[in-house]
Amino acid sequence: MDLKGKRIGFGLTGSHCTYDATFPELQRLMDLGAEVVPIVSYTVQSTDTKFGDAADHLNKIKDITQKPLISSIPEAEPLGPKEPLDCMVIAPMTGNSLSKFANALTDSPVLMAAKATLRNRKPVVLAISTNDAIGLNGTNLAKLLAAKIFILYHLVKMIQLQNRPL
Repeated sequence: MDLKGKRIGFGLTGSHCTYDATFPELQRLMDLGAEVVPIVSYTVQSTDTKFGDAADHLNKIKDITQKPLISSIPEAEPLGPKEPLDCMVIAPMTGNSLSKFANALTDSPVLMAAKATLRNRKPVVLAISTNDAIGLNGTNLAKLLAAKIFILYHLVKMIQLQNRPL
């Protein structure tokens, strides 16, 4: 597959335990020739966990994409009218972000970029990483499925396919 000439937004939210599975997918898009525009949530920018420090994650994203990070809502807003994307990927997408997105809340750079992409009638791809998709977030997942404009892929399945323990 050749993605030369395609501008793909890649948003990351705070499912820190899945970054090791996410970064190779980010690299794959680059290897396929896409122009990847990295967008990070506030949680990604500021949270250190047992899975790594925020600064290290941000540097890795910049190293892969060779682009500055979009890290605020005002920076993400031009992705609608002025600098449109061909597609937006959110990987990983936490249950928190899933809930907000399904209910039209826009309080992070990633969600602003996704909203801008939808406004331009371009696809948004979600790699959902949540422990409660069949619980409290089940209704939010159903809302997005009913919209028929999203491609959903559960990131846990991606990890399982790589034969890695959860």
